[in-house]
This record gives sequence, structure tokens and C-alpha cells, in this order.
Amino acid sequence: MEFQLQGFVFHKVVTNQRDKSVVLVPRERQIELPEPKANTLVSTILTSYQGEGNMAYARILADSWFDIKTKRYFAKELGFYQFSRDTLSQLKIELEKAPLATGGFLTIIDYLIDGEPNLMIVLIKNAKGIGIDADLNLEEIDTLDIDKLHFAANIDIRRWQEADKDLEAPHVSFLKGKNRKDTVVGYFKSLLGIDEEAYLDPSKHTQQLVTLIKNYCEEFKSEDEALNSRRAIQEWADGKIAKGESITLREVANQLEPGDPDSFIDFVTQSKIEIPAEFEPVAKHLKSLLKYRVSGPNKEYTLSFEQAALENKTIYLNAEGHLVITKVPDSIKPNIPKA
Repeated sequence: MEFQLQGFVFHKVVTNQRDKSVVLVPRERQIELPEPKANTLVSTILTSYQGEGNMAYARILADSWFDIKTKRYFAKELGFYQFSRDTLSQLKIELEKAPLATGGFLTIIDYLIDGEPNLMIVLIKNAKGIGIDADLNLEEIDTLDIDKLHFAANIDIRRWQEADKDLEAPHVSFLKGKNRKDTVVGYFKSLLGIDEEAYLDPSKHTQQLVTLIKNYCEEFKSEDEALNSRRAIQEWADGKIAKGESITLREVANQLEPGDPDSFIDFVTQSKIEIPAEFEPVAKHLKSLLKYRVSGPNKEYTLSFEQAALENKTIYLNAEGHLVITKVPDSIKPNIPKA
């Protein structure tokens, strides 16, 4: 991965959740390039960003505030530093609408990667660390917590500039943040003028798909058929992921019901779950498709359980190799003798 910095700057944003105030501490000028320390910092940010699987994808709304401002910048009608100050001011407006929002360092990076133009907008948090001063004493220092980017978005400039040629292809990728379990923070999407109808969240959509497949199998298939279908789809989808390919609902329908794929498509429609027709699935969520059935000697017992039971340790093997079931239903406890 080779990158070349074209512009780099950061500004401090301080929020107070008690009085909902937002204070801006802008840097007086952009970082003069070339600057080795800036290269090191950006390299670390890019590595953290690209190594994170929890991504979402979207498009910028045409003629939104950010779209117009960014067009002016790349048309050289607006300098990089002024572009960053304008973005900072707009972020303040959005933050004031979100009382629980937290601050950090708004970092704007204009760079080429393998010769292609990109623009990255990042909010980096401060973190406390321990350092050693000139007298070899330990001291508390402020560091940038790159491993926990609060939010980050990368815009593929060429795709964005050619957005009218493909009205569905996303040109913005989001890092949802390692501590965020749901969606990209709303004020960040508002800042960038994100088109909600074109917003793709692979983690969320994979979980939605798994739920749809489970519900369909429960309603229309026997237990044996459901076990086989769910495992087959999980293995097929894992193969697509390994090749870096997306999946479509039509392909899933053909895997699930080769003779009547429309039955699953109709089921999805009737469920009213908003899921895109094509997206890149997330492997860790596909594991939830797995279901297990175990029969004891001479079929003395049959036990069925979902992958989630293993992940939550509701069912597990102890040190002696015995299967342990926690959270046993009260209704069956009186019928089970204690050891």
C-alpha cells in the first residue's frame, strides 16, 4: 500500500454533555508537507481503518452541503485549509443536535493511494498513556487512540466524481468503530450528506439475512431439511467471501429452494425487512446459520441447539469432556435426577 499525502490537518473539538456546548479549537494552519511524522500517523490510521471488518458503505447525496463543498475543493475553488475549517464548522452544527456526542480531533486527510485520489475524514479520541521524561521519571501523557477511531469515512474521489454513471455503486466506506454495535453515528452521516437509501451495512444485512433464512426454514422445511439447507448456504456464502464476491438474494433463494426460488423472494418481501438485493456478507455473522443435532446411544436422547448456544456458553464441554447445559428450563428440572 503506497500513499502520498496531498493535504493533512487536524482540529480539536471539545464537547460538554452537561450544557450541550461544542467548542472548536482549530489549528492555525495545515501541516506543511512533506512531514515524516504525518506520514507515520496517516499510515497507522490507514492500517487501522483497512484492517477493520466492521464497515458500512454509502453514497453522498448530490447537491448536499458536503457534496457542494467538496466539489469546490477538488475544483481548486477552495483551499485545503479553508475546506477543513468549513467542515469543522459544519461538524459543530451537527454535534449541537446530538447531546450525547463526544469530541476529539477532527482529522482531514487528502491523499493518493496507488495513484488514486481519496479523502478521509476521521475523529480521533485522546487517550491517557505513560511516558518517561528527561529525568527518567514516569509521567502521564496524552496520546492519540488510533486503535479506537471514533468514526472514520473514506471517499473514493474518482467514484464520487463519476457517481452519475452508476447510480447504485457506493463511493464512501465507513468505519463503524470497534465500540459501536449498531450503526454509524447519525451526526457523522449528516455531516457528509449520506444518502440513506443507498446506505449499506454488511454486518446488519448479514444478520437480517440469517434471520430470514432461519424463519423460512422453520416455517417451510422439516428439521432435517432445515439443518442441511442452513449449513449448505453457510458454506456457499463463506466460499463467496473467500473470493471477495458479494451475494444476491436471488442466489440465496436458488440455494435454499432450487426448484422454486421465488418462494423465498416472496417471503422476504412479505417480511418487510429492508435488505439490499446485493451486498458483501460478514463471515462471523453467517456462523449463526449453523445448527446442531446430537443423538445419544440407542437414541436415548436427541439434542438440537443453535450456534448461538455455543457462543453464549449456554452449552459447553467441561474439563472432563462432559456436555454441560446451563439455563435449564424450570419445567423440566423436576424430571432430571441430580448427580
